[in-house]
Amino acid sequence: MQKQSEKPNKLIGNWIINQQEYQIAQSMTQKKIGKFNREEMGNIVDILAQWRLLLGVTSDATQEELIFITQFLYDNYKHLTLSDLKMAKDWSITSKIDVGFVTQKTFSSYYIARCLNAYEEEKRRIINEINERKDRYEAKKALENPMRISPEEEAKSFKDYLLTLYKSYSEDREFYDLADMVYNWGKSVGLINPTNKEVSDALIYATERLREYKQSENRLIASKNIDTMDDETRKKKFARVFVITNMFRKHPVSELIQKINIEYFKK
Repeated sequence: MQKQSEKPNKLIGNWIINQQEYQIAQSMTQKKIGKFNREEMGNIVDILAQWRLLLGVTSDATQEELIFITQFLYDNYKHLTLSDLKMAKDWSITSKIDVGFVTQKTFSSYYIARCLNAYEEEKRRIINEINERKDRYEAKKALENPMRISPEEEAKSFKDYLLTLYKSYSEDREFYDLADMVYNWGKSVGLINPTNKEVSDALIYATERLREYKQSENRLIASKNIDTMDDETRKKKFARVFVITNMFRKHPVSELIQKINIEYFKK
């Protein structure tokens, strides 16, 4: 039986572009605080003691204080790992996450909570970028090595793909429509027929998303390796994602699935 840390990590691959992303990806399969034994809980105490020292807190630490904060972490952040705590500590000390002013006379659960909440927000952003880059990488590999499948298999594959995009939408995560598959299908079955206003709103959204994309250093690095899309094409992709999102908002997933017809994939 595999240990938790030995489970295949779907985030790790050629789409990881720096050590920080690798550490974040690794943390996703490590043991959670909520499953720690007494000895492992002691490791949390050690991290808190280091954290307190690096902050420059001038009052003497007491074992009782650190144990109380450790219990607070166990009660409220069971889903995090020891690596998460270490990164949150490092990021707070180096100002990678903004938690505001901290007095040098106290070290509290309130401060730790602010750090961990800010850390989790930044972690979610990084994981979304990794997933997005992973999708593009795998799509590129699939285009380079296409497989011949029957219309029935293609319809099933498309259904799975549609459900994946819809899940990303429902979880408020970014998604990309690879090869415009959902967009073209939606137009063909009459679910996508954008009005002039929707086209205008989509272009505004796409312009802003392109600006954000170009300002992201990690994405610019990644684009040199696995992405050759020019700005106009990427802007069009963003606009079509906006339209697809509107389709998802208007139609429940059960209705979308009913529209999948094998005849479409025989063309």
